[in-house]
Amino acid sequence: MPEQNLYFIDKEHFAAFLCELRKEKGYTQKELAEKLFISDKAVSKWERGLSLPDTALLIPLGEALGVTVTELLKGERLEKDFQLNIGDVEKLVTSTIDISSKEIEEKTTVKKKWKKIYITCCCTALVQIFLIYLYDKNILNNLYNLLFGTAMLIFFGFWFCIQIREHLPNYYDENKISTYSDGIFRMNLPGICFNNSNWPHILLAGRVFICTAIVIQPFITLAVYLLLPLEIKLYANFIMLPMVLGMFLPMIYAAYRYQ
Repeated sequence: MPEQNLYFIDKEHFAAFLCELRKEKGYTQKELAEKLFISDKAVSKWERGLSLPDTALLIPLGEALGVTVTELLKGERLEKDFQLNIGDVEKLVTSTIDISSKEIEEKTTVKKKWKKIYITCCCTALVQIFLIYLYDKNILNNLYNLLFGTAMLIFFGFWFCIQIREHLPNYYDENKISTYSDGIFRMNLPGICFNNSNWPHILLAGRVFICTAIVIQPFITLAVYLLLPLEIKLYANFIMLPMVLGMFLPMIYAAYRYQ
């Protein structure tokens, strides 16, 4: 077993030790989760090294697995005469809080990155629309419905890239919840239960699709006007419908894959 720094908790090392202890006790992930009144998805994330238990769960988790909190955090069994002073234990527990803070910081960094991407895409789309207007003012007059669709994409993009949460509340992991609500926004994907395993992938799929759609929408507007016959142009506003609805397909795929 690799040597571990006393004050640093390696999530992969912790995960392997936790899995070993659970199997020694003969528990399934679901059975261990029931003892802690949490979901088996949370236990699965611990054992895959994706996260660490909340500090409030350390004592009941250690009791369920027959080890001390210190052994649990160090990721190895300790000799009976091995003792840590209060300061050492405090540093171990504090390190779990530091890791949680680091995860929050990483999520904040991700949101800032997508905020910049979203703003860049919006500016690009607006510049394209202005150039189309300079090219032929009649394009915007005849196809304003498609431009309205671009505005809708920008509106949804604001929610996905800036407004939406990066992390779901814990009760999403503990229950099967198929609806996400945030103010005036509602999201429901057919057959999908939202949790913190699939949520980051749902956000990524939605953000990539929307930002891409914002940029290419002006090109679609121009192509419809220049290439399609007049009879089809009259129904051009319906072209926007599959684009808006299409954003849900990659999100549903990502949700199923990582659920």
